[in-house]
Amino acid sequence: MVVSLAEVCDAIRTLATGPHVVAEGAGGAALAAARAALDGRLPGTDEGPVVAVISGGNLDAVHLAAILRGEVPA
Repeated sequence: MVVSLAEVCDAIRTLATGPHVVAEGAGGAALAAARAALDGRLPGTDEGPVVAVISGGNLDAVHLAAILRGEVPA
């Protein structure tokens, strides 16, 4: 499963603004992939639960601020 950097940033923003969880890119990628599975974009996930492991907080403040502003840092 491949998710875009924009989808990862959106997931990080969702985690930070909703449940107040600061996750690094790997955690954002897990949520983005879980969303893709729930949207039917991930083959073989049409039955059963979908789980995402939200990991790490290794995200510097400059990148987090950019993501929270809706930007996709390079």
